[in-house]
Amino acid sequence: MATGAWLELDLLRRRREQLGLQAPTPVPAKALLWKGGLIGGAFVVTALLACLGAVLYRGLLEQEQTRLKPIAAVFDQTQRDVERTNSDVKKLEAANAALAQAIAGVRSGSAVLTELSRVVPRGVQFTKLKLSGDELNLFGVANQPLGLAVINALELSLRASPFFQQDGVNLVKAQEAASSGSSSGSAVAGGAAVAPLKPQLSFELKAAFASDAAKLTRNRLIELGSNGLALRVQLLRQEGLLP
Repeated sequence: MATGAWLELDLLRRRREQLGLQAPTPVPAKALLWKGGLIGGAFVVTALLACLGAVLYRGLLEQEQTRLKPIAAVFDQTQRDVERTNSDVKKLEAANAALAQAIAGVRSGSAVLTELSRVVPRGVQFTKLKLSGDELNLFGVANQPLGLAVINALELSLRASPFFQQDGVNLVKAQEAASSGSSSGSAVAGGAAVAPLKPQLSFELKAAFASDAAKLTRNRLIELGSNGLALRVQLLRQEGLLP
């Protein structure tokens, strides 16, 4: 059999004749090669174009990144500045609120003195006032023979005052004050007779301030003589730092 003659063999010719089918038209091998080459080439070209497009797109992205880099740096710096400013504003607000509460919580000296002058009974004289944290120490003397009763009245008045805790007022001590007069009942000074001093009872009281003493007395500051503190509280309320 000559070379290529097998391509002309038609083993199914009789079967087709029996079935009444037409013989297939042979397709030249060169046409198949061209068709296969075109299809394969199309895939290759498509892949190359995709790679080229990816390279070009990456280049465009890098250019855009280079262009936006200074803008991004400015944005990041601005964002950091905004965050720092917000942090400073919050710290300032907290400091202002703390300062407002501190100012509003200050127990005015004139208010305390006015309150003490209001509640002190007749026959009591203060000799010393000492502030220790949230506690006020009162030293004084009371005339005898009703000294202890007067001191008890003072203690009850302090308990009833909004400045102090009801159960935070206590008598520390009370004792007979040393008399500077003579024990015989009279003395002579410069040729004139001097009557002996009346006996007195010295005492010490401790009064703990109420936790809301400052708040309770804000509306009474002018009445209690604390005009300066009343003005500061009014300004703080106008600024919305105090209720």
